[in-house]
Amino acid sequence: MSNLLILLALFTVLAVIAALLKNQSKGPSKDVTYEARRKLFSPAERSFFGLLEQAVAGQFRVMGKVRLGDLIQPVKGLSRSRRASGWNRIHQKHVDFVLCRPDTLDVAAVVELDDASHRRKDRVERDEFVDKALSSAGIPIVHFAACKGYSV
Repeated sequence: MSNLLILLALFTVLAVIAALLKNQSKGPSKDVTYEARRKLFSPAERSFFGLLEQAVAGQFRVMGKVRLGDLIQPVKGLSRSRRASGWNRIHQKHVDFVLCRPDTLDVAAVVELDDASHRRKDRVERDEFVDKALSSAGIPIVHFAACKGYSV
């Protein structure tokens, strides 16, 4: 009987040690807290947005900060790895503005506002990729240079 109690005590101690090690191996909490960004557009984008809405009033609805992955997708029939690669190239990119048909909200065109950052080598390459990707999907894209003021 005493051997059984010793064995039971040993299993209890091992279970407690295992539980403690399991809790320690989780590392830091995976919970992330967030804060609001408050503004969707930069001042230049906000100014241009107002002008764009006036310029296309009644003809198109303007959507802002649209993910490229909501506009295009890799074509069907690709291998799993090529399809995943295609998604990876577009899933974290967005475009500044999308013009949609007012009755159906079908995508009509994309409008990009290019500030000084678009002259950097990495941005030039990104813009070329986005232009080609949209073109291959049949979606026109128009670029406007950012400036201090706009008029319709």
